[in-house]
Amino acid sequence: MLIDGGSGGAPIRRAEAREQLDQLGDGSPFLDLSGFGLPWAIGVLNAVGSTLAVQEPDAPAVLNAWQPLPAALRPPVPVTNAAGYGYAVDNDTSPSNLTLVHMHIGGLAAAGDPRPWADGELGTVARAARMFSGIEGIDGSAWYHPRRLSLDGQAVAGGVANPAQRVLGVRATHGRDLELPIYAFETSLGAGRVLKGARALARRSHVKATLVDRHTTYDHLDPLSASPDANEFVKTVIPFLRRAK
Repeated sequence: MLIDGGSGGAPIRRAEAREQLDQLGDGSPFLDLSGFGLPWAIGVLNAVGSTLAVQEPDAPAVLNAWQPLPAALRPPVPVTNAAGYGYAVDNDTSPSNLTLVHMHIGGLAAAGDPRPWADGELGTVARAARMFSGIEGIDGSAWYHPRRLSLDGQAVAGGVANPAQRVLGVRATHGRDLELPIYAFETSLGAGRVLKGARALARRSHVKATLVDRHTTYDHLDPLSASPDANEFVKTVIPFLRRAK
């Protein structure tokens, strides 16, 4: 099951693999979405913002009064905790460097002081906040995503041996040996890559593929946050799993 993920078709070149491998020696080994040089910063903001939205959704936004809060995450009007969090992750207002957490969950209400959040589109701010604040003691943020993992993924190339794999020590060579059917769901983040890679992998291994293209209507986290009655991922993956029994 490839939920807006998987490996692309053509791998990176040998020289590019070497260059990126050398670059890993500079700075943190972890992905820094904030640009502050602090890979854990987004995890802190997400944990605090989502937890406030869960525990005190209608109270004035605590983070709005926090001076280090990036300007791109600061709503133009006083808001509630729930609205402040929604503003930070909704696809219409969240900055481009946070594409990995974008969702379609509505927008700021037309009036109110502090301004509340108006749920809409695919999900609700309450569902999004609970997903990240924690379920059974585990929060939903990837606090430390290894840059090396992203680099190695560029060499997988659907499980076909290639020169970049030799540079990186990656051994993903079973792209012709799959026996199970493939399910792939593509959003705006994976547009042009996820389904292309899944289609090539299915063709190579001679297995069936269920390909769901929602790149014009879904963002990366919508398959997780969308309400069940509007969730195209749930509506398509359950029949796939039933057929795969």
